[in-house]
Amino acid sequence: METKFVEFFDATAKFRLSGFRAFMGTLVTFSIGWILALILCHEGEMKWWVAVPAVLIGIMGFAHYNEIIHLATTLIFS
Repeated sequence: METKFVEFFDATAKFRLSGFRAFMGTLVTFSIGWILALILCHEGEMKWWVAVPAVLIGIMGFAHYNEIIHLATTLIFS
């Protein structure tokens, strides 16, 4: 049974990679959408008081996404 699982696991690697990339893409686009929504929902000077922390949170999120991608690449997809 273990041999069959390894064969199945190897044969479906491209689907797991594609799903992982799609998941990471949704995280990135959600973050961008969240920042844009905050900017568009506020007017005047207030939009920048809201936008700056949101962008900083987004940058921290992108750093975490890159770390996740690196870990997945080295631990799962290598």
